[in-house]
Amino acid sequence: MPLTDAWLKSVTNKNHPKRIIKSDRDSMSARVSKNGVVTFQLRFRIANPARARGYEEVWYDIGNYPELTLKQARGMVSEVKAWVKKGIDPRKKRLGDKLSNQNQLTVSEVCILWYEKSAKQTKKRHTQVIRRFENWIFPKLGKLYWDDINLNTWLDLLEGIKNKREATSATIATELRQCATWCERRELIKTNVLVNVTPAFIGAKKVKRDRTLSKTDIYYALLASEESNMATKNKLFFYLCLFFGCRASELRLAERNHFDFDSMTWTVPPELNKISRSTNPQPIIRPLIKEIVPYIQAAFNISDSKRWMFTKDRNKGPNPEPCAENFQISLPYGIVQYCLRRYKYTLEHFTIHDLRRTARSNWSEFVQLPAAEKMLGHKFGGVMEVYDRYNYMNEMREAYTKWFYKLEEIKLGADNVTFLVQQNG
Repeated sequence: MPLTDAWLKSVTNKNHPKRIIKSDRDSMSARVSKNGVVTFQLRFRIANPARARGYEEVWYDIGNYPELTLKQARGMVSEVKAWVKKGIDPRKKRLGDKLSNQNQLTVSEVCILWYEKSAKQTKKRHTQVIRRFENWIFPKLGKLYWDDINLNTWLDLLEGIKNKREATSATIATELRQCATWCERRELIKTNVLVNVTPAFIGAKKVKRDRTLSKTDIYYALLASEESNMATKNKLFFYLCLFFGCRASELRLAERNHFDFDSMTWTVPPELNKISRSTNPQPIIRPLIKEIVPYIQAAFNISDSKRWMFTKDRNKGPNPEPCAENFQISLPYGIVQYCLRRYKYTLEHFTIHDLRRTARSNWSEFVQLPAAEKMLGHKFGGVMEVYDRYNYMNEMREAYTKWFYKLEEIKLGADNVTFLVQQNG
């Protein structure tokens, strides 16, 4: 019986009474030590005039499992046999390659170098970049030399990720291509086999979300956030994201000095907003209305920090830190489950970012395009970006006021919402 991944996993890192050798095909086999170390090996004969028969029989170690997969090991068999056929001793070639590889970088070294020198400075959510590499790339290819990996090996990895998480595979494909291009230009790697590997090349698509909460959805979501045992900090974060239509990171990293209650403005500095990617970074300035001020002050009042608006739980040290980057991800799930359990209302899954789309869709009822885009913190782009320097503060303030009272009406229960509540008992 040939080797299988299931068998290899069953014997790896487990104690055995004696060494095990299991044959595969093409003269390859797996050697399992008493401690459960699995090594792929290949048996072949090579010319050796010093021997009486004129040849010697060699057991050549290809590599260890799981660093080297079964598929990769089988692929190397034909390569090693081709060397032998040409009269090249694989053992001597490996030694020569080892000497030449002393200046080569492994996949993990290449990715970390790009991350530290480039991504960390240019990507706002750079911590997610290195986390994706650590979760998906390093366990499989991290210890291998970058220049030794062919295109098919990269595609096998990316397509495997795609089968599990398509959107993630699309992101990783883009980031790997950026990494390879950056390193090739600096002659850190010899070749860039990823130059044409785009998300479309591996058949991966980034699905654009279009989830928008209806008035009934908003009603139940706000009701659940109020009546559930959700932490007060999380309730305020949820409501303020819905009210301002801001990016979660802008609110998560908000500081006391960002809010001016005299001029009634909230300023998001360039380093915390997306429009700072431009050559002329600008802050996002949103007006405050008197009705929303108590919510903001309440958030600061329960904060453990004199600086941050939202801080980590159980963070009582002298320098409390802001909430973790993705702390808000689980908030919608708790609301959805509470609605189903308490109100028997099926609230379709949504994300905190969907609140931004929800707010923008509702603003269209009472504000024109330029002001609505300013409220979101978007750039105008094109000619409008060059010539329209008006700040739209009055229009935004009026829109926020109307949006606040619309949310209040929804919380009290419009006719359609009341009907649904009655229907659900």
